[in-house]
Amino acid sequence: MGNEITHIDKVEQERAGTAITRAHEVVLKTEEDMGWASDDLATLRKLRKDFEKKLKDLCQPFKDGIEALKAEFDTIINPLKAAEGVIDGKITACRRALQAEADKLRREQEAEQRRLEVEARKANQPPPPPPPPVIDAARGFKVPTTGAKTGVMKVPRWRVVDESKVPMTIIFEQGGKFPKGSESRPLWVLNDSAITEIRRSWGDQPSPIPGIEFYYDETNTVR
Repeated sequence: MGNEITHIDKVEQERAGTAITRAHEVVLKTEEDMGWASDDLATLRKLRKDFEKKLKDLCQPFKDGIEALKAEFDTIINPLKAAEGVIDGKITACRRALQAEADKLRREQEAEQRRLEVEARKANQPPPPPPPPVIDAARGFKVPTTGAKTGVMKVPRWRVVDESKVPMTIIFEQGGKFPKGSESRPLWVLNDSAITEIRRSWGDQPSPIPGIEFYYDETNTVR
């Protein structure tokens, strides 16, 4: 019973099976054969569309239920996500402010250290001991409720700030941190929409774009 089909009419199933078997077994040699095969093609397409529609109709109540369930939970999930963004932004702003203070203190200590070293040399005195290290805010802090230590995960990203200055390719210098065996890499990808637009307007003419071939992907139709 577990594998029994309960939503497909037995007559429809048998008709579809016959059409499928015929499609695999038929041998075409003449135009008349192609005519009969085209009739089979039309039958297969209609059967498929009928089954797809029936499946869609059967699934729709489940989709409606899922959408309703999602809408209910979204009333809580979406505000939670928004609150996550708010508190995360506040933590980031605070960390950056503390880091700016740490950087400022480090610069002041370094300047004072250089001044003291100059004075020590002038007085023929040994150099002063270095100041205590300044702790970066990015090193993280502890969560009081769990004792877990937080930190900052830095994810490398990139963005274009001046498209006209980006080269078509880049040459990798020896010794750089690049993939092994790579001397150059293309930086631009093909503009699919532009090429498709040219292809459609070019008709049967050969491709005007070097390295790209124009062709037709043929699909049989039955009217």
